[in-house]
Amino acid sequence: MIRSLAVLALCGVSLSCAPESGRPPPLGTLHFPTLAVASPDGRFLYVANSNFNLEFSGALLQRFDLDAIRARARARQNNGNLPEFEPNEALFVSSDRGAAVRLGSYVTGLKFSPDHQRLYSVSRGTGCVTWMDVGADGGLECGQSGVTMACDTQAQSSVNHCVGSSRTGPRNLLLPINPTSLDVSTGPNNDRYLTITHHEETRSRFSLMVDRGTAGPVMSHFAGEFQARLWTQLRLPGPDHHWLVFTRDEPSIGHARVFEDGLSSFVYRGSPTVPTTVSSELGVIDVTLDPCNPTRAYIASRARRGSRTSGLSGDALLALDVSNPAEPRVIDQLSMPIGPSRVVPVRRGATCAEGTDLYVVLYDSRKIYVVDAERWRETAQIRTQFGPTDLIVDPRFDEADHHFLYLINFSSMCIEVIDPVTRRVLFTVGEPIRPRELT
Repeated sequence: MIRSLAVLALCGVSLSCAPESGRPPPLGTLHFPTLAVASPDGRFLYVANSNFNLEFSGALLQRFDLDAIRARARARQNNGNLPEFEPNEALFVSSDRGAAVRLGSYVTGLKFSPDHQRLYSVSRGTGCVTWMDVGADGGLECGQSGVTMACDTQAQSSVNHCVGSSRTGPRNLLLPINPTSLDVSTGPNNDRYLTITHHEETRSRFSLMVDRGTAGPVMSHFAGEFQARLWTQLRLPGPDHHWLVFTRDEPSIGHARVFEDGLSSFVYRGSPTVPTTVSSELGVIDVTLDPCNPTRAYIASRARRGSRTSGLSGDALLALDVSNPAEPRVIDQLSMPIGPSRVVPVRRGATCAEGTDLYVVLYDSRKIYVVDAERWRETAQIRTQFGPTDLIVDPRFDEADHHFLYLINFSSMCIEVIDPVTRRVLFTVGEPIRPRELT
């Protein structure tokens, strides 16, 4: 397995890797899942496997039935003697054509378009953005073929669903290497803007794609000279298209903006900001806006391993004031156990008046820390399986029988359903696998 991971790491820095080989990935199986997104109507959870050990010919993006998962979780709430684990993940995935599509290995971004009619993913294995139309039944359509379920990359039609690996757009551009995060927003004339950060060793790039409709997105532009090893981005609210971009190596904050010109729109770099109140040995893993206060954001940050942080012990949760986008300021910090991978704000009630909790997913520590955003202190811990990476709030969270969180576990290859009231795992989709079993 170590050799397989090394191969994938090498492929991550170049688009010249050979096409993935091996047998097609099986439907209804969680295999090193990395990311998930829920349909806005609350019917489905789309989960991206990563194929991290290169066992299959690609990674599946699968549509899980949230009604079925909720029903099993509610049964566990009412009867604690029922089994906590359901080993057969396929019970929650249908077998129709749109239930799953095959993507490249190691999906690092997964986003709906603002109108919810299209789903986009970005993969380090293929170095492209894959786009899928979403049907009224939640089915995914990307020209996928037969038993392989692979999205069409001009093998069957003139429409390319894997954009960036070949030149497109007025400037005839390729997507730069190592895409790490994806954002989707609405530009002028209802154009869809897709922005991508790139993890490059010296100076990184920030890309812009424009999607105008049936033919899918095209490469519009990329800007260079950002910080090394860009990892994630935050689009700020407001009429101006303004993104803050972050690196895993340091707490510096880059700025990216867009000049509107249709398919020829371009992005450009602003001056970086370095918060003076934060240790220079902290990097940024995830960032998100407060749903109740658009001038405040939260950052999951990690210290570089082997480093010694000054004034802060280990990893941290940061609060960022973005009321002045040109000069964002870190206004609070809270020490965290090792390995934060995601921070997710969750309202305690139907309105913001009841306050917000921050759920900090800790990959290495096998925990979720719950932090009161107003009082800025930890209020609870939730023990998880190995390797939690992503946490999704049920889109119908305010309804009593939909009050669940869905935790994606990479190393244990399962989905844990969490009750935010009791702060415990109710039910698990898949039989958790211990890391030692992977060898």
